Amino acid sequence: MLDGAAVLTLTVSASMTRAESESDEEPDELPDGPAPESFHADMISDMRDVMERLKTA
Repeated sequence: MLDGAAVLTLTVSASMTRAESESDEEPDELPDGPAPESFHADMISDMRDVMERLKTA
């Protein structure tokens, strides 16, 4: 987002790891992670909150 002379960027990343299994069998596949789009509205709201706090700091 652009606000005056400052450019603020908010990035989210995720990684998945397997927990140690008591058996020797490997699971067929990892479950699907959350879709990045599911965080879009919250990220916009959070960035607006950050920008407002920076203006009043």
